[in-house]
Order: sequence, then C-alpha cells, then structure tokens
Amino acid sequence: MRISATIFRFRWRIVALWLGAMAALLLFVPQADPTASLTRDLLPADSPFYRALDEYAERFGDKSGKSEIVVVLERSDALLAPRDLSDAEEIGRRLIEPTAEEDASLVRDTTIRTPKSLEAMGSRNPLISTDRKAAMVCLFLPYKDTSSDAVHMVDRVHAVVDAYPFAAGLRTAITGSAGFCRDYLLAHERSHDKTLTVTVVAIIVVLLLVYRAPLAAAIPLVAIGILTAITTKLTVLGQGLGLSTGTAERLFMLLLLFGAGVDYSLLFISRYKEYLGAGWPTKKAFILALDTSVGAIAASAATTAAGLATLCLARFGVFRDVGPAIVLALLAAGFASVSLVPALAAIVGPKLFWPRREGRDQQASNGSREDKLWKSLAAYVTRRPALVLLLTAAILAWPAWQGATLSWSYDAHSSLPARYSASRGMDIVRRHWSVGEISQARVLVVSPCSQPVEEWISTAGQIVASLRGTAGLSDLRGLTTPLGLHESGLASVAALLLGADQVQAEFISPDRRAMWFSATLENAPQSPEAMACLDQIRSVTEQALAKAAFPAQLHFSGATAETMDLRDVTQSDFRRVSILSLAVILVIVAALLRDVPLSVFMVAATVVGYLATLGVTSWVFGLLGSSGLDWEVEVFLFIVLVAVGQDYNLFFAVRLAQESRSLDVAAATNRALVHTGRVISSCGVIMAATLGSMVVGEIKMLQQLGFALGLGMLIDTFVVRPLLLPTFIVVARRTISKAARFLHPPVE
Repeated sequence: MRISATIFRFRWRIVALWLGAMAALLLFVPQADPTASLTRDLLPADSPFYRALDEYAERFGDKSGKSEIVVVLERSDALLAPRDLSDAEEIGRRLIEPTAEEDASLVRDTTIRTPKSLEAMGSRNPLISTDRKAAMVCLFLPYKDTSSDAVHMVDRVHAVVDAYPFAAGLRTAITGSAGFCRDYLLAHERSHDKTLTVTVVAIIVVLLLVYRAPLAAAIPLVAIGILTAITTKLTVLGQGLGLSTGTAERLFMLLLLFGAGVDYSLLFISRYKEYLGAGWPTKKAFILALDTSVGAIAASAATTAAGLATLCLARFGVFRDVGPAIVLALLAAGFASVSLVPALAAIVGPKLFWPRREGRDQQASNGSREDKLWKSLAAYVTRRPALVLLLTAAILAWPAWQGATLSWSYDAHSSLPARYSASRGMDIVRRHWSVGEISQARVLVVSPCSQPVEEWISTAGQIVASLRGTAGLSDLRGLTTPLGLHESGLASVAALLLGADQVQAEFISPDRRAMWFSATLENAPQSPEAMACLDQIRSVTEQALAKAAFPAQLHFSGATAETMDLRDVTQSDFRRVSILSLAVILVIVAALLRDVPLSVFMVAATVVGYLATLGVTSWVFGLLGSSGLDWEVEVFLFIVLVAVGQDYNLFFAVRLAQESRSLDVAAATNRALVHTGRVISSCGVIMAATLGSMVVGEIKMLQQLGFALGLGMLIDTFVVRPLLLPTFIVVARRTISKAARFLHPPVE
C-alpha cells in the first residue's frame, strides 16, 4: 500500500499519535533551563584569548579578572560632589561584601577598584574623569562574562545600585563586559518574543490571502503548533547529549520550523486543491496530491538540512550549537508535512477550502488576475529566454559585486539600544574618558623561568620606550609607568620608588615569571583601528623582547583581543562552512535531478542572489546611518539562503520533470512556471515574512539579519526562480528527463 493511501486510511490514528507524543513530552519533560547556554564558550578552548585568561589566572591568582562589571556615576552639569565619591566607595563596599542572606562564594576571588583605591595616582586616577564629572567603580570577576555566575553577579549589582539613595542629579549605569553580556541576553530574549508574535501574525495573513479559506490556513498552523511543542521538548532532552537550547538556537529553530513547515504544507495543499479542481474524487485527489508532492518535500527537507548541518563543524559556539537545532526543525517540518498535515487534510476533506468548492469554482479560479499574470510572465520568459537571462544577470551584477567586497563590523556594543544600562554606561564613558579606557588591552609577558625584579624593570622600560608614539595608543600603564605615559618620567619613578612593593605586587606575578601592562587605545575596542593597533603593539613588543634578549611569550586579553580571535575563528568557519555546504547541496541536487549543468546553475544562481542581497542590505543600512553590516549576517544569511533557496528550485524542477513527459522544453517550462507560480511565490512570501520578522528585534544585528533574510528570500522567489532558472533551462535545453523517479511519479 502506498504511503498516501496509508495516511488517508489511518488519518485519525496518525493525528492521535502526534497528539499523544506531544502530550507525553509536555507532561514528562521539564522546562528548558534558561541559563543553559550561558556557560558555553563561544570561542574554542585553545583560542589565544582563552589561553591568555588561563595564563593570567595561573600567574596572578585572585587578581585575574576574566570579566568586569563597571558602575559609572555622572553629573552632566556639575562636578562630582564629595558625597558622590563617598557613595562610590560605599557602593564598592556593598558589592564586595555579601549580606547574610547571600552565598559568599559568588563574590569570592573578585577584585574591586574604587576611586579611593587609586588616589595615590592623583590627577591621573583613571577611575575619575579629568573633568571631574564622572567616576567608575570596577568589579573584576574570576569567571567569564558568558557564564551564569557573571549574569547573577550583574543582577546583584543592579539590585545594589538601584536600591542605593544617591543624591539628586547623579546618573548611574552598569556596563563592562559582564554587564554588556547580561543586557545583550535580555535584549535577545525580548527580541525572540516579538519576532515569534510577528511571525505568527504574518503567516496567518498570508495564508488567508492565498487560500481565502480559514481551514486551509488553520491546518498548517495547528500542525506547526503541535510540532513546536514536540521539538522544543526534544531539544531539552538533547541537553543530555550536549545540545544547546539557548536563545539563538530557539529563535532560529522556531523560525525555520514555522517557515519551512508552512512552505512544505502549502506544496501538498496546493496540489490537493489542483486535483480537486480538476474533478478528481476526494480520496483520489488526496492520494495524487501526496504522491506528487512527497518526493519534492522529502528532497527539499533533506537538501536543506544537509546544507545547514555543516554549521555543526564550526568552531564558534553559536554557529556550532545552532546547527543541530535547525536541522532538527527542518527534518521535523518535512516529516510533519507528509504525515500530520495530510492526515488533518484528509479528516477535513473538501471542506478544507470552504467557503469555496473546488471543481465548481475552478473556472473562476482559472480566470483570476494572479493566474493571468503568471501565464503572461511564463509566455514572455519562454519566448525571449536569452534576453531575460542577460537582463536579469545584469541587474543583479552590481549589488552582487558590492556584496562580494564588503567589510564587516564586529562592534557588538553599538548593537544594543540606548535604553539598556550597558549602552548608557558606554555613552557616559565616551563623554568623559578615552573610548578605550573601559576596555583596555592587557598584555601579559610570561618568562619560562623566574626573573629578578631588576630584569623585569629593565625589560618593561625597553617595551615602553618602543611603544611610545604607536599610532592609536592613548596610554600605557605598567611596571615603569604606573601613572601612565603622559605623567612625567620623574613622577613614575617616584611612584615606583615610594611604593615599590605595591607597584611590583600589582604588575609582577608572585613567582616572578610574568609581568603585565595595560594599553588604552584611542579607538573603540572592537573597531578595525583598535585591532590594527593591537597588532602593532604585539609586533613592537616582540621586537623589544628580541632586542633585549629576554625569553618570553606574549598573551593578550581584553575586548580587542577577544574580537580579533572572534574575527579569525568566524572567518575560518565561514570559509569552511560555505565550501562544505555548497559541495553537499550540489552533490544532493545533482543526484536528485541527474543533471550536473542545471544543478551547478541552480546553486550558482542562489549564491548570486545571496551576494546581491548583501549589496542591497549594505546600501539600505548605510542610508540609515549604520557603520557596516554585522559579521553574523554574512554566515547566517549565506547558510540559510543557499540551503533554503534550493527548496523553491527543487519545487520548480520537480514540476518541470512531471510536465516534460509529454511536452518539449519550452512548453514544459511554461506550464511548470504557471502551475508553481502562485504556490512557490506564496511559500517565498511566507518564508520572507517569517525570517524577516527579526527586524522587530531590539538588537541591530537581528534587524540587519532579518532584513537581509527577508529580502534574500524575495529575490530568490521573484528573481532567481521565475526568471534566471526557467530562462537557463530553455536556453540550455535542460529537460530533467532523468530526474529521480520518486520525485515525479506518473499520475494514475
């Protein structure tokens, strides 16, 4: 018995099995841990940045701040009053001393820096701005900013600061690397909720416009609702296998679940509607619809999942963890679209399209304005294929070239809205300090053996002398310059002599094997200029050590060093994932269609659409004042467009293979374009609305990615699939006559 006949016969049992599975998972699987993704490392464990943190922790023990929380206090219209500075000290005391109700381990091994703790530096005190209008209290944490402990500590700091009775007119904000991560996570969670709301509304509207039938719109949504509950619980079970269920994973999983699930459902429902309209009995129309669509759905889901699965090979934590979640979503959507959705449709029967009655209303349907539009387009495309192909390629060429030559932004700080505390704190810092003051680059010099203090002082002096005048370097604090580069040499020498023990204990490790100094950069810590400056600092320091014949290794930490590692890892991931995904998709498509030239063109056309999307997106956000596209847009846009974009190409190719049995290439292409025009366009609009819903997010990266994904799906739907692909098929005379048989079974 064929699968279509089996599903029709056991439709009630199939729905009952799905509902039973959902009920069992909801009853017996606990809720997801919202902090599960916080403890993961985004960078590989062997990255230079993490090695620097570990090395510093080993050498300096409880002084090793792996992340920091910065409380900023500001008076915009007056100097800080003595009470303000006294309040800063009291805040510092409350932050470092847990109450009787609190767990003391949370603040263990933390280091506090208040303005008074550095008062020996006088006017060069880095925790008080030179205009005396702002001050900072810095809490250095012994755990990474992405950890749950860091989030809990930031929440504790917010509670202390929010409850403190500051004098009127004093502004406060909480920032630093840990503060930023906590606010970024909060903004991501809020964006997640807004995005899903917009997605559901958009899908309902599009489905109602497509079918003008409430039941036809409701069945895919009911199926996706059941599927969402099941897959969400499956990801919770997957935590035991190391799968992550963080905000990013849930967001992409649910968006692709909604988008792909509705798309695959539309393909079957449209074929069902077509056969009912042709006069077939209900059961036969159902069987024919599922027989002629199940192959395309299965092939599309498998191809897309295989392409997206290459993300699992990435080294960057978010890419690697998103891979399994979205593969699960796509496979589940495909399975539900050939089992649960057909079973629900079989139960409802022809009433699925109420208030219209297919067959009786078919003549009116054939005369619709939309059908006439697709017939006119198909006739022109197949009549003038070479002209349409050249014009379309020429239109895409300029934005595609722009997209291929983009530079990427790694400035995550600017991605947060101004209403978040971490963003407000950064704005205060920029108004009163050098932009790099809050995120200094720390340079750790580690010797293979213990060195005399005098040797460290001599080496530090040579490094400082070499670094003076380095472009982009604002200040340098270390063993021989405890007050900074801009303080007189005599003042630094005096500080070194009068407080020698204190200075040496600060900058030299207890085992005398390591020394550190901090570099304040003139540019934002995540900017290209800051990264170029840190590269120069590395080169100059290595040369100074070589000239002094001092054996040592250099390690760099701080926001700039982390961003440089992030850039290197993600660019390496993109090269690896893009090549692998293209190869995997090409092999699968070629195996399905058994037409290598057409398969190569399909994949290449999708890549051109991706590049054109990047070009247009960069123009739009440039006009809106953005300094560049976020680096995450490059990877996620590529992997989704190239993988999901093949769905619509395969839908069209499968219909072409079916029509090619009795028609020549031009006529078969014409007929395939007419019959798939409405359904594939509806699928593309739904996917564009689903993925594009991220534009309502609060984070700039999500806004850019949502716009790019929505635009990319529309370009793929209304340019690549109806223009580039059909014209190439006609010009190159690709009949797809040898395509895999299960994709286009004969209609009997």
